[in-house]
Amino acid sequence: MSDFPIVLSSSSVTTFLRCGQQWYLAYVEGVKSPPTLKQARGIAVHKAVEVNMAQKIDSFTDLPVADMIDAYSTSYDDVGSDGFDVSDKQMIGTVKDEGVKLVKLHAETVAPTIQPMFVERPVQFDLNGITFSGQVDIQDSDNRIRDTKTTARKPTGESYILNMTGYALAKRQLDGDVESDIVLDYLVATKSPYYLPIAAGGPVTDDQIVRFANVVESVAGSIRSGRFAPNGLVSGACSWCGYKAMCPAYDKRKLIEDPEFF
Repeated sequence: MSDFPIVLSSSSVTTFLRCGQQWYLAYVEGVKSPPTLKQARGIAVHKAVEVNMAQKIDSFTDLPVADMIDAYSTSYDDVGSDGFDVSDKQMIGTVKDEGVKLVKLHAETVAPTIQPMFVERPVQFDLNGITFSGQVDIQDSDNRIRDTKTTARKPTGESYILNMTGYALAKRQLDGDVESDIVLDYLVATKSPYYLPIAAGGPVTDDQIVRFANVVESVAGSIRSGRFAPNGLVSGACSWCGYKAMCPAYDKRKLIEDPEFF
């Protein structure tokens, strides 16, 4: 049985579902894993959007594109200041340049359509005895909850419904009302980058809330019981996970596949 306090968030629940060993090394052992280039790009694009939206709450005006690119570049360099995942074979400059294009796309196509009311709003609430915390990325003037995501291929909305349900519940507890919609603002990093908004078309449903609560309770139960299943062997997370060099489950798999590994 684990004796450390359990405070969950959308990102930590997603990590646990992807791989229990990855969660344990990150959230219990506190091991810092170097980011992949695409992760650094996504974090930096998100930061550029945040910088613009935060000042727009009062200014009602978007920053110049050059200022957003500066915020992006600074964040990208900060994220990679300790180096990137050595298994990532992409070119650092190429991926960074792709991010600049995504920032321009957001500045020219997405930002002008959004008037934010709250940006990176901290939240924490109790879910059946489990502390759940996080930040609501953007709540706009139409009472929609929004999140900016970057991806290299055409996305589907189901990927982040768990996260958005958590944000919606937090917003309801803070404001005492129901969101009008949840929107994922996807910036797709293809050769010609494009914007793809995916909206639910209304508030999160009761069924989604029930599924969210069941998942969070299941994850919390596994953590309390000290069960950290190496799901990455099945989910494919081992292909990019920065912890695989120290993961017993990954080492065992390599030994089975290649007896000369050691």
